[in-house]
Amino acid sequence: MGATTADELVRENESLRRALDSARRYDPLTDLLTREAFYADAAALMAEHPDTHFSILCFDICRFKLVNDMGGFEDGDNLLRAFSYALVDRYPLDAPALVSRLGGDTFVVLAPTESGEATKEALTSISHACPSRYNVVAVVGVYGIDDRTLPVGIMCDRALMAMRAAKGSYFGRVSFYQPGMRDALMEERAVQEGIEAALAADQIEPFFQPKCNIRTGKIVGAEALVRWRDPQRGIVAPGEFIPLLERSGFIRVLDRYMWEKTAAWMADLNAKGVATVPISVNVSRTDIEGMDVCATLQDIIARYNLKPSQLEVEITESAYAEDRESIIKASESLMNSGFTVLMDDFGSGYSSLNMLKDINVNVLKIDMRFLDRADRRSRDIMESVVHMARWLNLPVIAEGVETDDQVDFLLDVGCSFAQGFHFYRPMDADTFAALLTDGEAVESGDTSERLVEDAPSVFDFKDLLHEDVISDRMLSNILGAVALYSYDDGVLRAVRGNSAYQRLIGADRINESVFDRCHPDDRALLADAVDRARNSHNDEGVKVVIRSIAYAQARWFELHLFCLHAYGENNMLYSSVVDVTERMEDIEALRMSERRFELAMEATGLVVFELDIPTRTIRCSEYAQRLLGMDSAEARVPEYFIESGGIDKVSVDDFREVYETIYQGADHASTVVRSHMANDVTAWNRVTLMTVRDAAGRPSRAVGLVENVTREKEMDLTLGQQVLARLNEANQRTLIELIRDNIVFGLVGRYIEQDFPQYFASVDFIAMLGYDSYTDFIEHTGGITRDVVVEAARVEGPMINRKPGDTYLEHYHLRRKDGSTIFVEDRGVIVRTEDGRRASLSINIMVPEEGNAAS
Repeated sequence: MGATTADELVRENESLRRALDSARRYDPLTDLLTREAFYADAAALMAEHPDTHFSILCFDICRFKLVNDMGGFEDGDNLLRAFSYALVDRYPLDAPALVSRLGGDTFVVLAPTESGEATKEALTSISHACPSRYNVVAVVGVYGIDDRTLPVGIMCDRALMAMRAAKGSYFGRVSFYQPGMRDALMEERAVQEGIEAALAADQIEPFFQPKCNIRTGKIVGAEALVRWRDPQRGIVAPGEFIPLLERSGFIRVLDRYMWEKTAAWMADLNAKGVATVPISVNVSRTDIEGMDVCATLQDIIARYNLKPSQLEVEITESAYAEDRESIIKASESLMNSGFTVLMDDFGSGYSSLNMLKDINVNVLKIDMRFLDRADRRSRDIMESVVHMARWLNLPVIAEGVETDDQVDFLLDVGCSFAQGFHFYRPMDADTFAALLTDGEAVESGDTSERLVEDAPSVFDFKDLLHEDVISDRMLSNILGAVALYSYDDGVLRAVRGNSAYQRLIGADRINESVFDRCHPDDRALLADAVDRARNSHNDEGVKVVIRSIAYAQARWFELHLFCLHAYGENNMLYSSVVDVTERMEDIEALRMSERRFELAMEATGLVVFELDIPTRTIRCSEYAQRLLGMDSAEARVPEYFIESGGIDKVSVDDFREVYETIYQGADHASTVVRSHMANDVTAWNRVTLMTVRDAAGRPSRAVGLVENVTREKEMDLTLGQQVLARLNEANQRTLIELIRDNIVFGLVGRYIEQDFPQYFASVDFIAMLGYDSYTDFIEHTGGITRDVVVEAARVEGPMINRKPGDTYLEHYHLRRKDGSTIFVEDRGVIVRTEDGRRASLSINIMVPEEGNAAS
């Protein structure tokens, strides 16, 4: 080899110098600027662009250590290169911008200031540009440069402070520097240094708060809680140091220390022969991001000879909400290894009922802050969570239970286990060990087993609402039409309705004023019902029946209103809606039939009334009031007519006796009395009472009939009494029995027209034929007499030629609802109806058939 010339040495030296300068300026892994080069170039770039407002952005990749641990350093390097390429693409040199790797997984950017929303979008696009297998989650801290005289290093420190705030926040991945962050950072460092010293001095210790069976009050488990026993300050509340340690990441050191201490304490008790209950330790999102929690816990229990079921794991609900995929993976690993996993603090602010279906845990701990407010909504939410958990076979423990009312509520909704001051406050290890030694205070069996055993057997209607049991369509069929209404400033509107409601009312009716569609005569009724529902504090609601004028023909709807929320004049109501048009039309038809019956009674001079036996009160029609000279539709009998002079003195005893006979339980009583009617008219009336018994066979009411028999009485009273007097006592009893056996009768009217359509029918006539109601009678017969009268062809011939005023007596069979027949005597008179048509008005008395008389 020849001698190296001076020129060659100069060139080689220059090449080495350039290589050294390049190594100093550029990161060998990512080819980005080094920290020192960035500081120098950033100052120069800002000097070149004095009118541009710049920001320093500090980026950090979350859980980067796990990538190295699981995939090796090569995989970690690949992620760093991918992230750096994405940064350069987003912030190119001509922006103008600079990108640097400060070290590890931390990057810094100098770029023109942009909006917070644009920074969020940049963070998202950079994370998504990395290979999907890494599932990159990053944070960024931003310092908007407002003082260019500061060294670039201090600017970067401020961006780093903001980045650390973003890593400790559950509310966002972007954080902007605030002047107080430096003080907060100094406080964090002081707290961390204090905890480090406390750990070294054995001042950190576990306290235990029992979990109890609500019904028995006995202990079924406990939670290990960290306490700092400072020599000067005493017990330091966890709230003073836990949040700061979570932000700094030092919480991992503290948690691992607590796991170790708890396991050692349990092992010591076991060695002394004291049976322990399952103890749960807390695991944070930071723990899962920074270590293999399952492997760590397995190592601990192996060293202390514990079973996985003895050491339970509580993971906060916020961790699931923030980084669900990683947390679920860690939970499943723990459960597969035999550990019981509890979701802690459910309901603390991130809760979703749908989350319960997606996560995999053994036990749910519900935060009683659900019930912090005294309104109905918070209780409904709490109840919904318990029911959802029940359907998922997820045992529930309520934490933070402090009052008797909360205990009663939990038992009502089916929650059997709780933790809180109502049972025990957190206590030191020695106090808790004494409780465990006392067998009376501890309940055997783990929480899951006890919950299944204690689960109430009472069927809960809400269980039907679970999607695995009942479909939306089936539920809609069960509930019928339901809707949500808003009531604001006197205006009631349906804002939402289920499919049944929209089919019933019409989808285009949503958001229309309900009062505008309501019949004018019913609007006051609806307004009153809404007011009563708004002011009601029970679960019964308010019912109202109204007519709607939004259709070609009026329709009747029954609304059952419940107030869900009331705030001033703004209210939200729930209502079921039922179309009751057919029922209301039936009621109207029956009312009209009863009115025709009254008119027919007027035409014949008969009075029919109803007697309520328990209250000894009769109810009469307007016609009866006018005829009998009554001043009210109701009267207490027999006193009213006796005291008012309506019954002549010669008949008072007979009149009183006929009522007393019925009150004493007789089926039938009748007498003839001398009466003083309205307009100073005196008449002889036959008063007949027939008892109607209830389902238990007790006399409940009676039907009364008043018939004017003045002419017959005056002509034949004496003769009749003489004839009857000639009968011996046995024959008199036989006659009375015969009359009583044949007293079953009904009043009926028929138009003298083709098919003899029904004019009216009394309740007794309908019952005599075996029908349940007037509607039942009309549905089966159509109101056509010839369908009821068996010998219709024989009866119709003579009847069709009769004139008003004619009386008649017929015997024939009536066909009952069940197909059987009864033989009746039809005694009637032909009248002219209110609309000028001819009709028969008659009493149909059920009598023995002549052909059977000898049998």
